[in-house]
Amino acid sequence: MTKDDLALAPRATRTVVGLDLGRVRASGLWRRINELLADAAKFQKTYGELRSQCADPGGLDGPRSVLVALPDLTGSSKDAALVVRLATPIDDAKLHGCVDFLTSPQQHAVGLDYRGKKIWVSSKEGGENGFGFALFDERTVVLGTTAWIRQAIDAAAERTAPSARQNADLVALLKRAKPAVAIWGAGEVPDAMREALSGNPKTELLKSLRAVVGSLDLTVGLVLELKLDTASAADASAVVASVTAQLAELKGSPQMALLGVTPLLEGVKVRANGATFEVMISLTAAQLDDLITRGLALVRGFAGAATPATPPSEGD
Repeated sequence: MTKDDLALAPRATRTVVGLDLGRVRASGLWRRINELLADAAKFQKTYGELRSQCADPGGLDGPRSVLVALPDLTGSSKDAALVVRLATPIDDAKLHGCVDFLTSPQQHAVGLDYRGKKIWVSSKEGGENGFGFALFDERTVVLGTTAWIRQAIDAAAERTAPSARQNADLVALLKRAKPAVAIWGAGEVPDAMREALSGNPKTELLKSLRAVVGSLDLTVGLVLELKLDTASAADASAVVASVTAQLAELKGSPQMALLGVTPLLEGVKVRANGATFEVMISLTAAQLDDLITRGLALVRGFAGAATPATPPSEGD
């Protein structure tokens, strides 16, 4: 992420997630997912259309990075914005191909002019209130609700326009994230969410949660790090004690042993660092591959069980 990315996110942004697609594409997890999707005909058809009409998300000349900006998710707002940086310039032909891909034959794209930019929105979304995208320059596309795209255009046109870069609390959280990984993020926890957590016995210990910072490194296997800020060191220690007890219970569970995931639980580490509850989950490349294989087998098993048996023919 660059300061320019954050400057395009509206001031109301409370959560930011960044994806370094170059690192994601270079990971073993990405290759494994592609292998699993190779036989999915419907996915391959859609992906092929996206690649030919618009851009190839999996190609080296596709998107380079994505910044996802979200508001207070407990409110009624449906706003969101995605700042997409492209590895190669996009021309008018590709731009209109993207417009065609994002709209169905029953719809048409509406181009809304705003401060020298054109915001493309599906007619089904109601034009002014819909979800669409705008080309900011030949390597930058912003997707989102019309209102937030307009705010991003304002920020691009005026350096003094309100943006997430002026949210001091969010900026401070982002400085604690690890941007040199595949996926990272940070967000403030709103009061409404804390109230919801305090009303549930299973999440009561997280009622003082203030913010979350996380990163996912896919260089070798998987390393997930989460930092959850609470109101006090005592609160963080209480969460550690509870999670440690739950992990011990899971490690001794016959069900976990039957699923073959007990050894994976050894890669889960928790600790309290002042008022922050920290979690690290580490999986080797072999463990990650095994987990994906087991998960896929489980999903296929459920799918098979849900499929009704074919009744015998009259001649049987």
